[in-house]
Amino acid sequence: MGGQIVAQVLIGLLVGDQRSFLSSNRRWKPFLGAQEKDFTLGDLFNFAGVGTVTIDTAPPITRQRTHRVQRGDTLRAIAAQLLGSAARWPEIFALNRDKIANPDLIRVGMVLVIPD
Repeated sequence: MGGQIVAQVLIGLLVGDQRSFLSSNRRWKPFLGAQEKDFTLGDLFNFAGVGTVTIDTAPPITRQRTHRVQRGDTLRAIAAQLLGSAARWPEIFALNRDKIANPDLIRVGMVLVIPD
């Protein structure tokens, strides 16, 4: 529900700004989805060149490597250090949904599964 509230606020800001694309073209519809009228966050990641990443579905695990959360760690920092890109943090989140309810709240000592 929080995500929906944030999205509605952002869309409202775009529609209310006379200089924004949505304000000047109210009939605009997303066109990058895999299926017509179906546009997901994964489609946006794919368009941005990050790859097909979804938060709800963990990628298949070929071998498991782990990381014990240290003081000051964030998912973005762990992704940058171990995966080479901070933008890959959703992959870590997806693999650890059983341990992490909020990606901004990880605890020191947690053992996280890290994708290949």
